Amino acid sequence: MTQAVERLSTAAVTMADAQGNALELSPVESAGTRLVATADRMRIGERGLLTARVHGDDLRPWVVGFEVESAAYHSDELALVTLRARSIRLDPQQRQADRTAMGGHARLIAYSCQNVVDGDVVEGSIVDVSDNGVAFMTRRLLRPGDRLSFAGRFFATVVEAEVRVARIAEVAGQLQVGCTFIAIEPAERAKLRAVTAVRRPGEAASFNMLQQLNAERAAREPAASESRWRRLFRRSA
Repeated sequence: MTQAVERLSTAAVTMADAQGNALELSPVESAGTRLVATADRMRIGERGLLTARVHGDDLRPWVVGFEVESAAYHSDELALVTLRARSIRLDPQQRQADRTAMGGHARLIAYSCQNVVDGDVVEGSIVDVSDNGVAFMTRRLLRPGDRLSFAGRFFATVVEAEVRVARIAEVAGQLQVGCTFIAIEPAERAKLRAVTAVRRPGEAASFNMLQQLNAERAAREPAASESRWRRLFRRSA
């Protein structure tokens, strides 16, 4: 639960009250299960319980239940709110998305990142994908909460979406970045499902092997072409 609270403290978060009304909060700090944030002073009112969604390291969605401990004056527009996490569970509204190991190339454009300038291109190699997000390897320094425009090339198919960085892990001198989709068009999701449908979850697609096969085929084609020309020359002679 403390990890979920810490993850929610890295960027602006939308919470919902018991009636389903949305409330935007800007985290200030977190400590253990306690989260301090600012919120619209006129809208926080007497809301006692709030829920927030967060994705774990496995990109599965979780619902964290918060109790509002206090709300104090911060400015004419904002209240300083202290919340304590009381519960956490898998999001019942979303089907658990199986991750499918899938090679491919990721090209992302930064637009709200801590260490990457807006408009910069981030290149990477895709590790796996699901309905909820994508993981890729890169040498660029990304941080949880960063937002980017994603374009993933899976063989001849390109899938585009808006993503938020959910987790970072260092692997063999690179960063493995797990992202969640925060905006993806139905047509793009359909393309993604079509790509992953040809491979069972957990079954890796060897992109390097495919590249090697293509290179070998390209090497054979000139040899075959040269052989045909030799046969033609012999016949004409």
